[in-house]
Amino acid sequence: FVVQAFSTLRPLTIGQLIDRSLRIYRRNFWTFIGVVAVVQIPISALRLVAQLGILQSGSTLFDPLADPTQFQLGPGYFFSLLGLLAAGILSFIFVQGIATAALARTASDNYFGDQLDIIDAFEAIGTDWPRVVAAILVLSILNLILAFLAIIPCAGWLVGPGLLFFLAAAVTQFVPPVVVLEGKNAIEAIRRAWDLARRRFWWLLAYVVILLVFTQIVVQGPATVVSFGASFVLEASAPDLDFLMVQTIQTIVSYVVQSIALILALPLQVIAVVMAYFDIRIRTEGFDLTVSAAGPEAEADIVAEAPPAETGQIITWSEVGYFSLITVGVITIFGGLYLLLIGVILALFAAVGA
Repeated sequence: FVVQAFSTLRPLTIGQLIDRSLRIYRRNFWTFIGVVAVVQIPISALRLVAQLGILQSGSTLFDPLADPTQFQLGPGYFFSLLGLLAAGILSFIFVQGIATAALARTASDNYFGDQLDIIDAFEAIGTDWPRVVAAILVLSILNLILAFLAIIPCAGWLVGPGLLFFLAAAVTQFVPPVVVLEGKNAIEAIRRAWDLARRRFWWLLAYVVILLVFTQIVVQGPATVVSFGASFVLEASAPDLDFLMVQTIQTIVSYVVQSIALILALPLQVIAVVMAYFDIRIRTEGFDLTVSAAGPEAEADIVAEAPPAETGQIITWSEVGYFSLITVGVITIFGGLYLLLIGVILALFAAVGA
């Protein structure tokens, strides 16, 4: 059925985009988390069983009080490792591919006033999800190649980390919307995502960082507190439990909390990226004017009618400078935090010694 659409397509500020993303999320909360939960819960269960198998089979390896002469790994340990590998592959396909594609389609349809249920969301992506998986796989290989190039002295050290950060934080996020909404193949989607991201380089980078911080504070922060709190309560209330039992309970709690956090956080992330995708198209392609001229019945066709790939240099010298600034900025921030941590530790030691 149809809900009230956001009637005016216009450029928005970062705050307005996040607010709109939250409203779409809240208005379709159960659909969004249902899309992720359907694929994430079975994978998390498989990963949990495999992790518990590793813990059980290799208990003498992880127990600091165990006799090292009794250490041995049985077949169950290696089968559990295969289970973790299978869970990782399934997560890549079903969460990063299918669920993310369904979320992007659902967010886009809600943006234009069409509300989907969970089944409709998966049906709407059709055969788009293999192209999403293929594009992310190609990007992963590209990132691996660039990571090797980043170890080249001087130029690689300066440009490589910033380029990798921009690809992961901005370009990769645009790939699912481009594939699902524009029907691009893997290579075309990567080039299109790159072209869109570089049009508003610093704005998009700031948007993604703010979104990441917001998600960490609202979702991941409480999840981390709950996980650590549960571990603390367990150790305080049941000090006589053996090492294996304590580790088993902590592992179960940690996996449950992490799964809930992912189910809650991923939809908001995808919705916000879809909102940024439309905002950049409005600002740089006149998307809002085209939709207004054609009418609401032609929205889907207009979304798919993307301009051809941009010509010219894939990376300009200005962007090389941008990547270098990102590298310097990241090193400065983490270096400052590291020095601050060292200072705090030294101050604590000095206070204890005094």
